Amino acid sequence: MVFVVLCFLLILMFLVHCHRRRVFWFYRTSCIHCQRMQGEWQKVESKTKWAYLPYIELNKIDLDREENRQIGLDFNVTSVPFLVKMQGGVKNMYNGDRSAQSLLQWIYA
Repeated sequence: MVFVVLCFLLILMFLVHCHRRRVFWFYRTSCIHCQRMQGEWQKVESKTKWAYLPYIELNKIDLDREENRQIGLDFNVTSVPFLVKMQGGVKNMYNGDRSAQSLLQWIYA
């Protein structure tokens, strides 16, 4: 019985890891487009907070902070706002409308 439970838990952890979506929003506090997008990002955060908690991880990264500059370089960020979704090791850049509805559709796709 213990073996079956452990196998089930391992399979569940594997599935969560494979389907996990990590979304990165790179921004600068001085960027007017990023400031406009802030409200839409907050809507996305509130709608994803409890919906698919183990599957969606939202990361907001301020490139004006020195400690975040390296991750910006790692993701080849050339302009802001810049959004990237990682799922199963695959990077998917966002190039769409900046509304919460469009962002959510992209995240769940």
